[in-house]
Amino acid sequence: MSSPFSRTMRSLHADSFRPALIGLIVAIILLVAWCTWFFFAQVTLYERSQSAHISNGEIIIAEFSAESFSRIQRGQSARLYIEGAMGQQVGSIPALVTDVISPPKHEQKKSGEVRLFAFAEAASPIRFQDELTGQVEIEVEQLSPAQLVMRISGVFVDMPKVSFSPQNAHPESKL
Repeated sequence: MSSPFSRTMRSLHADSFRPALIGLIVAIILLVAWCTWFFFAQVTLYERSQSAHISNGEIIIAEFSAESFSRIQRGQSARLYIEGAMGQQVGSIPALVTDVISPPKHEQKKSGEVRLFAFAEAASPIRFQDELTGQVEIEVEQLSPAQLVMRISGVFVDMPKVSFSPQNAHPESKL
């Protein structure tokens, strides 16, 4: 059964589109906020050492894989994470890369050394002692989430892909 035209027009005039309009505006605001974050936020990428130790007071010597050397440069900020008993992390010390000693091409050595200068913090409970061991994280790059997604998907062919699994990051370490 069809409804008369006058009743349909009356119901359209009585309807309010305000809730739908408010919902649409809220959705657009959220989409703009997410797009702003996606293209302008910064995600920091780190290279993590295989091992590290303090020697000669405030000098840190860290061992990195050969693939890491293309991304490590003098002047980058870093952090030494001190290992305590049973391999638990005790604390961290800020540092700065002072020297990158890559392995010679003719050697089959798969790692090289990076020397860092450790900064003493007055409030830190950690005191510098020779042969403190741990791992070093060097801040190598800052990307937006959009750049990170494009790099992982292969859009940027000339840049190395980011690995989410440490086992896939260094294929020579597989047994």
